[in-house]
Amino acid sequence: MKALVLGGNRFFGKRLVKSLLEKNIEVTLLNRGQTSDPFGKHVERIQMDRKNLDSSALQNRHWNIIYDQICYDANEAMLACSVFKEKTDHYVFTSSQSVYPEGENLKETSFDPKIYKFQSIADRNLDYAEAKRQAEATFYQNAKFPISIVRFPIVLGEDDYTERFLLHINAVRESTPIYFPNIKAKISFIHSQDAAEFLSFLAENPYDSPINCASSKPIQLEKLMQEISNFLGKEVLFSATEKSATVSPFGISSDWYMNTDKLKDFCFYPREITTWLGDLITQLSKKV
Repeated sequence: MKALVLGGNRFFGKRLVKSLLEKNIEVTLLNRGQTSDPFGKHVERIQMDRKNLDSSALQNRHWNIIYDQICYDANEAMLACSVFKEKTDHYVFTSSQSVYPEGENLKETSFDPKIYKFQSIADRNLDYAEAKRQAEATFYQNAKFPISIVRFPIVLGEDDYTERFLLHINAVRESTPIYFPNIKAKISFIHSQDAAEFLSFLAENPYDSPINCASSKPIQLEKLMQEISNFLGKEVLFSATEKSATVSPFGISSDWYMNTDKLKDFCFYPREITTWLGDLITQLSKKV
């Protein structure tokens, strides 16, 4: 089996590539080549900008599966539909829980990209959620290849280049007030290893509809911060306002978590947050 990974050189993209290689799948990476990867001679590399895919440079190429880790809007999705229309048997697009508004137990049917209509292309820097919705819709309504869309919540891991969770650890460690709109709200997360393993799992278990992939139980933000507090032995300083406070990138006004019943139909069970959260805090707390 041959796989093409768009991205694949950071965060859980690297974990995906590692998992594919362990399954003896031939892997080709396509990215700008500006960030190194650890795979040496074990992967092929195509240096290309995702926003300017060149079909002529990919002539006579075919992959059993393509993973798109770096598509963020409808323009990029449409370009992929055109460039890869005869070059793959299965396309996997990494999407986001952001396609859903805040809510409890959100099911895949809460947003249907197969019928979603839009007038103008959303700017992902201004409206990330709408840009992802439009990308999903563009794939499903235009792709000539089978496509799986995986909706991940916020992905946590020691290799997270965004350092969003580390921000919370540092706020407690440095006794900096932190602001949440609703500290009682519950939210979905998934570990980067589990996210990668599910993507890898799809190589041999294709699925042609959107699917939520998250830990089955959400966690209350207050509980999340308490875990950090317990580890560091320092009290969390919550701020009632954004002024003079660190603003949490996890801040939501009400519960926002996904239903994972479809995932269970695959007999795929990401680890519960409580089983890995302590280890992650331990690992990240070593960073200065």
